Amino acid sequence: MILIGIILTLSLITISVLFFKTSDEDNWVKSGKYFTDAIATFNPEGTYVTQVSHRLGVSVLWISAGIYSIFGSLTFNNLLKIHRLVFLLINLGLFFSAINILRKYIHTRVLILAILYLLLNRFFPIIGRSTWLDQFLTFFGLLTVIFWTKYLFERKHSQLITASIFNGLLLLTKYAGWYFTPIIIALSWLYCYRHQMPFTKVFKPLILLVFSSLFIFILFYPAVWIDPYKTLFLRLEDTTTVVKKTQDIWDYLLEIRLISPILIIGAIFTFLDWKRKKLDFLFFFSLAGIFYLSIYVLTFLGLIVTSRLDYPFLEGVYRYTFPAIPILTLYTFSRYKIYIKTRDLQIALILFLFVWEIIFSPFLIFGRF
Repeated sequence: MILIGIILTLSLITISVLFFKTSDEDNWVKSGKYFTDAIATFNPEGTYVTQVSHRLGVSVLWISAGIYSIFGSLTFNNLLKIHRLVFLLINLGLFFSAINILRKYIHTRVLILAILYLLLNRFFPIIGRSTWLDQFLTFFGLLTVIFWTKYLFERKHSQLITASIFNGLLLLTKYAGWYFTPIIIALSWLYCYRHQMPFTKVFKPLILLVFSSLFIFILFYPAVWIDPYKTLFLRLEDTTTVVKKTQDIWDYLLEIRLISPILIIGAIFTFLDWKRKKLDFLFFFSLAGIFYLSIYVLTFLGLIVTSRLDYPFLEGVYRYTFPAIPILTLYTFSRYKIYIKTRDLQIALILFLFVWEIIFSPFLIFGRF
């Protein structure tokens, strides 16, 4: 497992740093300079970086500030490569930390198979042209779900604290990261309901998680100290202006080709778990992915109904499924032998998943994010 991790890491470092350019990385590196200067001069208002006004990305900007503090004298192109390398290493570290935790619940061979599939999956944002925000959103979300679900089952304070930290980082990263707080609340309520225990058992830890996350958000985003309305609500208004034009109905139908089958299969297995009352750690882990997808679907159905889509639908919307991909992939691979009994059908399913990604991955990896 360690050797495979080392080989994959070195391969991904080479591929990502040399070949893959994300669509907005230039803006983030430039914005990192403005953010660094604002921090260095104790100018909280200056941390509201207008170059990326319709996004949060504060977690990205803090890492960029750290890079500038060490390598600030280098040329822009070299700084860009260092940013790529640093973000890739952080994401790999986050991902393999999650994998190491899940070894307790998923057999090592199954994990290896799931990792290989994820590296092919066009929605898995560790390679390809996904933005740094989407990468952090995915892996902070993955670890938030893991640690909170572990807390529900094991009740260790360290798990609660770690989940709160990662949830705080989600708030700093992207507005879609704010979805995870209601997801955690819903998971907690369902856990109490299915285990016939009062919700008050988890109410105090939930309050602690919410306020700790907000504290992290406010502490590490100095612009909020000066003008909370401008920093938060104007950003949100900027975000909604990005979506404003109705697409042709055929554009929406074409989205079928961009659906990752692992999401559908994972949803089916989760439903079967519910029917069989197999409500273990992995069930609640997968449920977080289902809840995230539900919010995603409802959000974009609302945008379609209100005619507020303004960017090319096929080029941008699907990346919002990223956080659900590793959750439902790891869960699906842990369950397929339970719900598919014959070996021939098991092999057929795995081949189908891999072939599907091999066919469609190039379109998104080399396309625009």
